Amino acid sequence: MRVPIRRDILVWFLLLIASPPSLLFSQFQNILIVNGQKDSVTLSALDSAGVVYLPLSELFTFLRLPTVFNDSTGKMEVRLASHRMKFARHNPFIVITENRTNISTVYQFPVSLPKSGRKYYTPLLEFTLLFDRFWPGGVTADSAGSELVFGTSALP
Repeated sequence: MRVPIRRDILVWFLLLIASPPSLLFSQFQNILIVNGQKDSVTLSALDSAGVVYLPLSELFTFLRLPTVFNDSTGKMEVRLASHRMKFARHNPFIVITENRTNISTVYQFPVSLPKSGRKYYTPLLEFTLLFDRFWPGGVTADSAGSELVFGTSALP
């Protein structure tokens, strides 16, 4: 005897299986980004499994940093005055290259970087600790993770 399957339930089940895990059980929260106490913008961050992810593409656009995307490899590079930082989708490793010597250092975040469309996301806490080392004036995040302050408005 053949058991009928409801198509609507089957469609929802297939969508559930096909959705990326990082975006499936997530919600969005607003984070205020302040640049040198002059400019500010509110970005929509991804909150997934207790980890807040910051949208890198939007952040670097706000900070007016030159950014290069390679959609075929899933990589993004941001250029600072003295360093280049490379991020790759679904990869926890960040490659930082010093412009003067061309020496690279690899940092590992505890989680991979999700990507949705052209948006690359990075864990807020780990990114703040890393980027603080390269941004003049430093970078701080409040304890609630709702505000990120960059110490100066000057391009690094």
